[in-house]
Amino acid sequence: MALQEAATPEELVFYVNGRKERLAKCHGSQCGFCTPGMVMSIYTLLRNHPEPTSEQMMAALAGNLCRCTGYRPILDACKTFCKESICCQRKANGKCCLDQEDDLFDSEEKVSPSLFSTDEFQPLDPTQELIFPPELMRMAENQPKRTLVFCGERVMWISPVSLDELLDLKAAHPKAPLVVGNTTVGPDMKFRGMFHPVLIAPARIPDLNVLKYTNDGLTLGAACSLSLVQDMLTNAIAKFPEEKTRVFCAVLQQLRTLGGEQIRNVASFGGNIISRKSTSDLNPVLAASNCMLNLASRGQKRQIPMTDIFADGVGNNTITPEEILVSVHIPYSRKGEYVSAFRQAPRRENALPITNAGMRVLFEEGTDIIKDLSIFYGGAISATVCAKQTCSTLIGRHWNEQMLDEACRLVLKEIALPGSADGENVDYKKTLMVSFFYRFFLEVSQSLKTMDVEPSQCPQDSVGRPIMHQSGIKHATGEAVYIDDLPSVDGELFLAAVTSSRAHAKIVSIDTSEALKGEGVFDVITAHDVPAANEFYFSDEPEIIFARNEVICVGQIICAVVADSVVHAKQAAAKVKIEYETLEPVILTIEEAVKHNSFFEPRRKLEQGNVDEAFETVDNIIEGEICIGGQKHFYMETQSVLAVPKGEDKEMDLYVSTQHPAIIQEMVAASLGVPANRIMCHVKRVGGAFGGKILRTGLLASVAAVTANKTSRAVRLILSREDDMVITGGRHPFIAKYKVGFMNDGRITAVDAKYYINGGCTPDESVLVAEVSLLKMDNAYKIPNLRCWAHVCKTNLPSNTAFRGFGFPQSGLVTETWITDVADKTGLAPEKIREINMYKKNEQTHFKQNLDPQNLIRCWNECMEKSAYYSRRTAINEFNKQNYWKKRGIAIVPMKYPFGLGTPYLSQAAALVHIYTDGSVLLTHGGIEMGQGIHTKMIQVASRELNIPMSCIHFCETSTTTVPNACASVGSAGTDVNGMAVKDACQTLLKRLQPIIKKNPTGTWNDWNLRTDIVMDVGCSINPAVDIGQIEGAFVQGIGLYTMEELKYSSEGVLYTRGPDQYKVPAVCDIPEQFSVSLLSSSQNPYAIYASKGIGEAGFFLGCSVFFALRDAVTGVRNERGLKKTFALKSPLTAEQIRANCTDAFTEMTVPKQMPRHPLVASVLIPITPARIPVSGTCFRSNHQANVVTLKNGIKLREWVSTPFCPEKKYGCIIHCWTAPCLWKIKNEKERFDPTQFQDCIIQGLSETGTDLEAVAKFLDASGAKLDYRRYAETLFDILVAGGMLAPGGTLADDMTRTNVCVFAAQEDLETMQAFAQVFNKLIRRYKYLEKGFEDEVKKLLLFLKGFTESERNKLAMLTGILLANGTLNASILNSLYNENLVKEGVSAAFAVKLFKSWINEKDINAVAVSLRKVNMDNRLMELFPANKQSVEHFSKYFTEAGLKELSEYVRNQQSIGARKELQKELQEQMSRGDPFKDIILYVKEEMKKNNISEQTVVTIIWSSVMSTVEWNKKEELVAEQAIKHLKQYSPLLAAFTTQGQSELTLLLKIQEYCYDNIHFMKAFQKIVVLFYKAEVLSEEPILKWYKDAHLAKGKSVFLEQMKKFVEWLKNAEEGNQQLSS
Repeated sequence: MALQEAATPEELVFYVNGRKERLAKCHGSQCGFCTPGMVMSIYTLLRNHPEPTSEQMMAALAGNLCRCTGYRPILDACKTFCKESICCQRKANGKCCLDQEDDLFDSEEKVSPSLFSTDEFQPLDPTQELIFPPELMRMAENQPKRTLVFCGERVMWISPVSLDELLDLKAAHPKAPLVVGNTTVGPDMKFRGMFHPVLIAPARIPDLNVLKYTNDGLTLGAACSLSLVQDMLTNAIAKFPEEKTRVFCAVLQQLRTLGGEQIRNVASFGGNIISRKSTSDLNPVLAASNCMLNLASRGQKRQIPMTDIFADGVGNNTITPEEILVSVHIPYSRKGEYVSAFRQAPRRENALPITNAGMRVLFEEGTDIIKDLSIFYGGAISATVCAKQTCSTLIGRHWNEQMLDEACRLVLKEIALPGSADGENVDYKKTLMVSFFYRFFLEVSQSLKTMDVEPSQCPQDSVGRPIMHQSGIKHATGEAVYIDDLPSVDGELFLAAVTSSRAHAKIVSIDTSEALKGEGVFDVITAHDVPAANEFYFSDEPEIIFARNEVICVGQIICAVVADSVVHAKQAAAKVKIEYETLEPVILTIEEAVKHNSFFEPRRKLEQGNVDEAFETVDNIIEGEICIGGQKHFYMETQSVLAVPKGEDKEMDLYVSTQHPAIIQEMVAASLGVPANRIMCHVKRVGGAFGGKILRTGLLASVAAVTANKTSRAVRLILSREDDMVITGGRHPFIAKYKVGFMNDGRITAVDAKYYINGGCTPDESVLVAEVSLLKMDNAYKIPNLRCWAHVCKTNLPSNTAFRGFGFPQSGLVTETWITDVADKTGLAPEKIREINMYKKNEQTHFKQNLDPQNLIRCWNECMEKSAYYSRRTAINEFNKQNYWKKRGIAIVPMKYPFGLGTPYLSQAAALVHIYTDGSVLLTHGGIEMGQGIHTKMIQVASRELNIPMSCIHFCETSTTTVPNACASVGSAGTDVNGMAVKDACQTLLKRLQPIIKKNPTGTWNDWNLRTDIVMDVGCSINPAVDIGQIEGAFVQGIGLYTMEELKYSSEGVLYTRGPDQYKVPAVCDIPEQFSVSLLSSSQNPYAIYASKGIGEAGFFLGCSVFFALRDAVTGVRNERGLKKTFALKSPLTAEQIRANCTDAFTEMTVPKQMPRHPLVASVLIPITPARIPVSGTCFRSNHQANVVTLKNGIKLREWVSTPFCPEKKYGCIIHCWTAPCLWKIKNEKERFDPTQFQDCIIQGLSETGTDLEAVAKFLDASGAKLDYRRYAETLFDILVAGGMLAPGGTLADDMTRTNVCVFAAQEDLETMQAFAQVFNKLIRRYKYLEKGFEDEVKKLLLFLKGFTESERNKLAMLTGILLANGTLNASILNSLYNENLVKEGVSAAFAVKLFKSWINEKDINAVAVSLRKVNMDNRLMELFPANKQSVEHFSKYFTEAGLKELSEYVRNQQSIGARKELQKELQEQMSRGDPFKDIILYVKEEMKKNNISEQTVVTIIWSSVMSTVEWNKKEELVAEQAIKHLKQYSPLLAAFTTQGQSELTLLLKIQEYCYDNIHFMKAFQKIVVLFYKAEVLSEEPILKWYKDAHLAKGKSVFLEQMKKFVEWLKNAEEGNQQLSS
């Protein structure tokens, strides 16, 4: 949409419309790489909503990422299109910020219009928008729809137009996926290596796009986009009463955060369901809501509940391969029905969930009794899962706290979470699961209840004004050129890197043979191809281009494949085989490096004062430790290089995305062995860098240059996001240990600290980062006695490197952490501790620099005042008192950021200024534009110095050909050091122009222009709009480091979080709702140009204020819950870590059971006034007395008289810690029972019910609330089965009372046993925890069979069969029947007869077979007989005579399947050994006779074995020749077993099926048939029969066409033979 056709066909003009202009003029572009995407999102927004709301604006940008701006200026640009006023959106108190006169922020601090003027904007005219040509739309509508088929090298893409055609295609290609938006299949093929030879695109089929209201709900086509579904649900919610739309609301809630708007526009509703991914946010809520799926296959349509596809987990095959999902029916909600959906993700939007859930409850009319309940979870395990047993157990319960507590425990018991391979915390997922249910409980319960420029400045002077970024318009139009936008060079080649998969290993061999055979591959480049230096020594240890003999991290480049396209290069790279020999040790973490003493030297130490003496005089000492995770640069433009050899004198042009062209030039020249003057490095702009594009880029540029040198062709190397994150390092992880001494009044007098820094596998800039972390560790505080060590750890991770802030974000966080710890210890507020210890007078820092803290103090006081800190603190405290589950926090953090580069020569710069005869000026300098607006600022400097408009000045590019030996643009110094050089150059030119100016003082700039010169100096300039954007962008990037961007590695050093799916950087939804940045007024800096300062990095650290505000909120939670113990937080402070530190009943439920816990655990309740009923209790560990208080609702609390072991108790907030070391035993009703007393109570109750089994079930249900079924489960089941407690061996104990209300005393008939089975079913459904006890009971009873009478055994067998049929028991209990004594005496077989009869009577043999197969019992049934009788014949005769013929046939069939498998296995072994065919034929015929295997079956086995013994060529033109050669040698073997016509036909069908399934065999079918005809494997009659009517549908048209001429020849030959014979 950024291009418009001009008058001439060859010329394209970039069209600047209102969207692009406003985005540029509002300073919404820095590096510009993301800007075209932003423009297109805004275009879509305004096309759909010309005057959008703020909610629509945020939704439109939710799918876009920006790493530079902090999003605020982008939102400012969007707000200019909004009709409504943009307010704070905070209306919880019924007021908007616009309505409040005493707003916490000064009115002048709203979004400042001075950064841009709305009067300059073009009006938005929708009639002038570029739109899709209506003529083409009308043509598409009027043309008849036809099937589209496109064929590529390996893939066929088919787009049918009718449902019948789609069903035929699906029947022919059952494995072919249906693709609508390609949001599932596409990533699978690209990132997971999946391949589909056929893709079917059904988006144009009307049946799959249906939108229809019905009497009971809404039907939506499976191909409908998620955006369309979202709109339909929104309309339905507005149209129908609330009672009917609760399901719609819950689904809509999940849709709003599912992907971004761009994804929702293409992703299909049905695809989200049918993929059955556990990460789907829709599936749990749709399944819980009883949605129905409408399925179709050829000749059949059916409807199934959505719950069916999740019934058995990920392997569920409810939907057959031939079936497709046509539509989904979402029902209306009913009266008394409530539905909710939940999700927790690393980021609110555009992030896959950690765990999600859908829940629905239906109540009995007018009550709070649960009639139906559905709970589904996703994300937790590999598939969406239903808590089915939990739901069935809770039906009939009241919706109260007791139900809540039991529900949480049942859910945790039922849904077992596997250990996570990618480092995720299982306990966190468990906590989320029960927390979601608690939120659902509360929701349902609630529903049941109801900047300024000096006025004297010359208007032409641009300095100090908010000038738009020089490339802003080009960013917005897409005109800005980055490396991968450069036009292709003739003969250009592409690189794909082959990287190490091991963290530390010796390279044994590199096999490139398969890669070199790949299509389009030119060569594989290794260390041997480097003409000169393969290693660079910037310190004691080298930086390496290609690994030669050893790899030292996962992601290290070993070699690179060069090919004619990116696709071919990557395909070939995957075929390079590298053999490794593991080396020890493999060091991944700081702790492992310390253990192995693995460090880079030198280790740094900084000390002032006498630390040891100071510790002896302080009032208090605290010690602590903090871990800070790493961070990836995640620049929008990945590492990019284009190397173009010039063809003579070994010259080469390099177009590189780098911060430091000079180091690229130096490294490439060294690797090629040429002087630096032969290498020309060009940088127009960089799409983000943040310190990550210096040394790492030099190594990658060397890879490209070496390749270009060898091939004499231009070479392009653009890393994918995944490769970029794997190959490059990032910010250094830190572990800091500190000891702090302070006085009671909060004055800190001594600090002793050690920093351990994970440097990765090579030094890079790590030692320098360590030095900076020491130099800036004091932050804003005067610490008189200070000592700190910094150790850089050498590990086997990719080398970490420079990153915005360069060590200060880590050391600053450490400092603020011990400041906060001191506040906790003294009881003073953190801001008081900060004020007390802040620099207050002119003095020296710990690194001997003089500091005037006046501006520091002014910043602190102004921030306090403008933020209304104390009034907000009071409001937050009040809010936290009123809200138990939601807490707020606030923090204010000062910052002193020393600016400058340690080595003086790094602060020099050069500039080249040309003045042309027409008055235009060309400006060049050594700085790199990467979003910070350096070129814009340099033009502003030149404009002021030359006193000319900025429009007269142009900047071309940064190049080593114009400004040699330039310093890197790092450390916020790019503008500062280059600005003075530009100023000096301009002043020199003006001096030379003075004679001309004096002669014509009233002349114009054009009249004075004479000559050009080159001058070198240092300096800087400032642009308020750009500078504020830099502060905001750095702050948001800091939020990412401190709260979101978590790096996870495997134990082998493989990075898990290697792309935007797993690694989450802040998005537009993550920025503060109110984001106010103001610059300190009247601040002077006499040491830099125009009194300005470098700001690119400083703002980053301020993101830690979010960290400490979160910590403040967590502290509020812990204080309220009596958790006084000191706690440590790690960075990033993710939602998972926050949840873990906010301990409550739900987090406690997930702690391993072996830890001690109180037997009475209740949920956390809303504060209420307890009615106290004392009950005595004793703490057995401490012997301290306690009272138990019973609340009105029956929940029991502990009230401790005095015990140091137990947490503080506050009534109304039940805070129970699993780790409490006291075990309490309360003398209550349950504890009085022993087995004898328990038996007496049960038998007495059963006797009172008589033989009415319904009354028995009710008695057992009610008794469970009084009696301890959990403890006495065995006794309970003994009584229900045998009438009393059983002694070992199965006899009843003589001294115990008995009852006749039991299984053994009942009538011996199926109906009675079915009634008893109902008693057991109801009991176990009601008390789910009895399930395991009952299973153990049955196993015990089976072992006691010899002790029972025959009648008792028969009753038990019938009961067991019924319970197996209804799923109460698992078939694994049959293991007990294989007891040697039971088998020997025939008890097992007799018992099995009765058991299987009742089981098959309840179900059928197929259901029985499934249950047996699940527990691997299907092949063990013959073990019911002694070893000498374990044969199919004996089993069959015994069970057939007993009336179980279907079981006999099942076992016989199982035996046959086993025999066939064994035959195939042996046959393949004989073929692989090369045994003679006569021996093979003899063996096969013996097996056929022995196991009654038909000839047709044998032909199938032989064909399968023959085709699996060879690796087939993937190229269609070669595979036919290979097949003929291979099959020719096996023709005698096949001929021996095709003696019947049916066998020949079977072989023909197998050939057809194989050729169809393996697409490269499609053209080989006829050749194979002709071969077998000539070899007398096949004869005329079966071939003609196959051709006429016996062929399969698969590939029918293709194969019949191939066989046409051969069949005609056969027919003619047959007629000729008939004539001869006649």
